[in-house]
Parts: sequence; structure tokens; C-alpha cells
Amino acid sequence: MKGTNFNTYAESFDERIKSDPNIKDKQLYRTFTLKPWRFWEWHEWVIHYKRFTLPYISEEQILENRKKEGLPEKY
Repeated sequence: MKGTNFNTYAESFDERIKSDPNIKDKQLYRTFTLKPWRFWEWHEWVIHYKRFTLPYISEEQILENRKKEGLPEKY
């Protein structure tokens, strides 16, 4: 197992939302596209269903949103 798991990220996101009521977008997104031809990853779709049902947002959209908010491009 590599890296931090999804539940840790989701919990951190929830804590961040609770700690700062001024956050405008309170939705957690996924930044990866689904690739159903990668059949060897299908078990992940079943085991970690919530992770794969999050709405998708592209890197371009993230940068566009950051510009609108007056934030730096790097995050």
C-alpha cells in the first residue's frame, strides 16, 4: 500500500470545511478520469466506491477557479 488513503483525505477535507466557514466550494472532487478498460483496477471501484463517484474537475478548471479567487496558480 502506497501513500495516504482516501478516507484520510476525506476526513482532512471535512475538518478543513468545519474550521473555515468562509470556504465557498465545499465539494470534494476527483482529479482523475475513469478508465474502465483498466480491468485490473475494477476491484478498487468496488472497494472504494465513494472515491470514484466524486465529481470530476480538470486541472485547467482548477487553475481557472484559482485565478477567479485571486489565488496563485501553484497549489
